[in-house]
Amino acid sequence: MILKGLVEAGAGRGKSQFVPTINVLLKDDIPAELRYGVYCCNVNVFGVGLFKGVVHYGPRESIDGLITFEVHLLDFSSDIYGVEVEVEVMVNRKIRDIIKFESLEDLKLQILSDIEVARGLLTD
Repeated sequence: MILKGLVEAGAGRGKSQFVPTINVLLKDDIPAELRYGVYCCNVNVFGVGLFKGVVHYGPRESIDGLITFEVHLLDFSSDIYGVEVEVEVMVNRKIRDIIKFESLEDLKLQILSDIEVARGLLTD
């Protein structure tokens, strides 16, 4: 499933407290068959390159409950605000459902675990 959008500035929480993510303002509605969760993905950052990543789609249960479409690009850390991206969500490589964590430290540990799981799944 491929979704297109623009990278927009977020609150910077991921970059400062967890891991950097890009917040994608999607051009179209998300298809109903895409369920909330954390998935492996491929991302074409136009003018920059192709990257593997982890996408979180759904409410940020442990922070503010807002529904977001955020991507952590593996091995990438540049600012790309305003750049168009194309995200291929690998629905057959879902890492987990959305869950609420007791603490932000627990959330951080889960995010780091999600990234390692994705690395393993994306080498297949």
